[in-house]
Amino acid sequence: EVKNRSEEASSELKTPPQTGKARQGRRRRRESMATAAPRSVEDAVVEALPRGERYESSYMHRDTVTHVVVAPYTEFVATASKDGHVKLWKKMRFGIEFVKHYHAHAGEVHCLCVSADGLWLCSTGGDGSAKLYDVPSFDMARILKLTFIPGEAAWISKRGSPKAVLCVAEMDQPGPFRFYASPDFLQQKSQLRVHSYPVRAVAYVEPLDLVISADSKGFIEYWRPPHNDDSSEESSESSWGGKQNKDSKKKKIHEDLTFSHKVETDLYALAKSKTEPVSLATTNDDRLFAVCSTDGRLRIFDVKSGKLLRTVDVDEAASAAREEEEEAEAGKKEDQKDADSSEDDEGPACSEAQEQERERKRRRTLKGDLSYERRVAVEKEARGTPWNCAFDDSGRYVLFGSSFGIKVVDVSTGATRLLIGESDSLAERFRNVALFQGAAKVDAQMEQARATEAPTTTSSTQPASDPTIFATSFKRKRFYLLTRREPTDQEKRDVLNERPDPRDRLTAASSSGRRGAFQKGASSKAVLRTTLGDVTLSLFPEECPKTVENFVTHAKNGYYDNLVFHRVIKSFMVQTGDPNGDGTGGESIWGHDFEDEFSPTLKHDRPFTLSMANAGPNTNGSQFFITTTPCPWLDGKHTIFGRITAGMDTVTAIEHVKCDRFDKPLDDVKIVAIDLVDSSSS
Repeated sequence: EVKNRSEEASSELKTPPQTGKARQGRRRRRESMATAAPRSVEDAVVEALPRGERYESSYMHRDTVTHVVVAPYTEFVATASKDGHVKLWKKMRFGIEFVKHYHAHAGEVHCLCVSADGLWLCSTGGDGSAKLYDVPSFDMARILKLTFIPGEAAWISKRGSPKAVLCVAEMDQPGPFRFYASPDFLQQKSQLRVHSYPVRAVAYVEPLDLVISADSKGFIEYWRPPHNDDSSEESSESSWGGKQNKDSKKKKIHEDLTFSHKVETDLYALAKSKTEPVSLATTNDDRLFAVCSTDGRLRIFDVKSGKLLRTVDVDEAASAAREEEEEAEAGKKEDQKDADSSEDDEGPACSEAQEQERERKRRRTLKGDLSYERRVAVEKEARGTPWNCAFDDSGRYVLFGSSFGIKVVDVSTGATRLLIGESDSLAERFRNVALFQGAAKVDAQMEQARATEAPTTTSSTQPASDPTIFATSFKRKRFYLLTRREPTDQEKRDVLNERPDPRDRLTAASSSGRRGAFQKGASSKAVLRTTLGDVTLSLFPEECPKTVENFVTHAKNGYYDNLVFHRVIKSFMVQTGDPNGDGTGGESIWGHDFEDEFSPTLKHDRPFTLSMANAGPNTNGSQFFITTTPCPWLDGKHTIFGRITAGMDTVTAIEHVKCDRFDKPLDDVKIVAIDLVDSSSS
C-alpha cells in the first residue's frame, strides 16, 4: 500500500500542469475525502476476516476429519482424518482445489504441523512413524520410522533458515524431545528432556526463536531450540545439546523475557486448575500465545512476561456442561457421605442454593434458545476431544469454534466481535480451525482448468482477497470453508469428492428392498396442505408401522386440520401437530403414549426428514416435525417415519417466518388438511 502511494505521488509529479477544471476536480475530491469519516484500524482488521452466516462449501474424507492446517506463503491447505489419510489442497483465487491424497499412517493421525515458511509439513501417527512432505512439490519427501509412538511435533526453524528443524515428542510417555534436521532428516541430531509428563502441545515463537510446550499436568515451559549452525559434522553434537551450549542459550532466553524466575509468571495457571492442554497457538509477532484446554476454556498469555491476560469460556453451553458435570461429581460425593453416615442422619438431597441454581438454568433453557439442551449434550460428548484456536494476522482477535458457531473474540476486551457460521451451528460443532487471510497467488493454468462455463479472462486471474476459515466439525467426515460469501446452492455446497462407504451402499440397498415389500394398499404417501403451500410426504410403514398408522389415522379423521406450526427454529426444524398450539398437548389414536420405532437405515442425516416429537423415550403422541438441516444428534431419540419429496420451498418458507422469543410464528401458519395417497393408486 505504501509502495502504491509512492508510485502515485511520483506519477503526479511527472504529469504536466493541469487545467483549471482539472485542478477544481482534484480539489473537490480532496475535500470529500477530508470530510469522509475515517475508518478505524479495528474496522479494517474485521473487514479482513470471513463473516458468512453459513459455510460456503465442504469436502469429504473417508473418516472423521481431525486436523486442518494452512501453509503460510505457499498457500496450501492440509487435512488429516482419523483413518490415517492426509490430503493436500491448493488455495485458489476463490475456494480450494484438490492436489494430492496420501494414506500416510496405518493408525490414527496424532499431529499435523507446518513450518513457518510453509515449505514443510509433518504428520505423526499411531503406527510409530512421522511423514515429512515437501509442500510446494506436494511430495512425501521422508518417512521417519521411529522407536517410539510419536505424538506432538513442531517445526522450530525460522523462515529463510538453511536448515529445517523438526522436534517430535512421545505420545503417552514423558520422554525427551527428539530433533531431526534437513536435508536428510534420517538421523536424530539430538534430544532434550523438558517435561516430566507426556507433552500435549508445542508451539514455536519465530521472532524470539523460542519454543513453548505444555504437558498433561498443565505445566508450561519455555526453551530454546538447539540449532546446528556449524557446518562441520564434528561439532554437531556439542552445538545440538552440549552442556556449555545449553547454559549459554538459557541466558539468551532471559534476555528476551521480562522475568527471571518462573514463579513470577502465571505459567502454572493450568496446573492450578487441574486441566489438561490440548493445543497451543501464537500470534505472528512475539506478543501472545493461547492455550486450549480440556475444561473448555481458552487462556491467553503474554509471551515475554508469562502473565495470564485473559481466560475465555468457549461458550455458555460449554460452561453449563462443565457445571453440570461438577454438580454430578459433587452429588456423588454427597451420596457417598450419606451412605457412610448413620441411618438417622438424613440431610436434604441438595442445598437451597443448588436448587435455585438449577431452577435458574431451567428458566434460561425454556425462555432462551430452545436448542440449548441439545448444545449442552453435544458439549458433554465432545469434552476431551482435541480443539484449537487461531489468531488473525494482526494478533488483535482470536478465533475458535463454539456451540453457536466460530467466535471472533477481541483479545484486549474479551468481547465477541463476530460470530461466523451461526446458522449452521445446530448441525455442526466446529472444533479445529485454520485461517487464511489475504489474496492467493493466482495460477492461471489451474484457474483456467478449473473453469467450466467460460475461458478464464484477464480480470478473473487477478488476485482477490478471499479470507477463509477452514474448520473441522465434531464426528464429521468433512471439513468446512467459511468465507465472506453465502452458499449459492444449499444442496451442492457439500462436495461429493469421495466414493460412498460400502456399508452405506449396503444399507441403502437393504432399505430399498424393504420398501419394495410394502403391503398392498398401505398409505406410503401424503400431501400436507398448509397456508403457505403443499408438502409431499413419503412415509415408511414398513420400518415404522405403528407411527405411520397413528399419523394416517389422525389425518383421515381430520385431527391435524387447522393446527398451527407452534415451534419454528431457523436452520433446525418446523413443528406442528398440537391441538393446544403451544407444544403441551396432543395424544395418539390409542389415547396414550406409544413406543419409539428406530431403524438402522433411517437417520437424521439430511434435511427435510419427518420425525415424531416427544418428551423423552417412548412418549410419542401426535406432534411431529420436519428438519431443515442434518440433525444427527436426534438419531436414536426421535422416530423417523417419512421424508419430504416435494414442497421443500414451502418448508423453507415456514422456516423463515418471523417468530417471538418462544419460537412461535407471529402470524399463524396452519395445516389446511392432509390428503393421503395409497401406494396402489400412486
